[in-house]
Amino acid sequence: MSISLPILSRDEVMKVIPHKSSMALIDSIFSYRDKELEAGATLSDLSPFFNGENTPGYVCFELIAQSISAYSFFKGYRNGERPLMGFILKVSDFRISRPFLEKDAKVRILVREDFELASDLYNFVGEVRESGELVAEGKLMVMCAENLDMVQTGENA
Repeated sequence: MSISLPILSRDEVMKVIPHKSSMALIDSIFSYRDKELEAGATLSDLSPFFNGENTPGYVCFELIAQSISAYSFFKGYRNGERPLMGFILKVSDFRISRPFLEKDAKVRILVREDFELASDLYNFVGEVRESGELVAEGKLMVMCAENLDMVQTGENA
């Protein structure tokens, strides 16, 4: 598979993240650098979180989580490895500056691998901005699953 950046279509993003259909909230990936990824999203009425008028600010958490998923894909792709499924273990210092984001708001998401705590256990810092204004920020601790097939099928080793 050949992947080049930037990715500016939702269909191409869906090849990178495990989220499907309307749950795939990010629709572009602008850059991947060592320890960092920048993505984008347009908060449209196609989102399952859209409430008829706008999108709740807490959706920024999911935007950060999906951007971390894309980061994991590119980190694995660069190293010639299959990306592992990630599980959020902890969220800390999460702040949201607005209760809602308007329909069709275009946001940029930046995630940075802050440090690796242990093998397959990582801490990330993420932020969401609209028109340069910081809308949300926080830290997520993520564990990568060793056996993706076991996680997806629910089978025991």
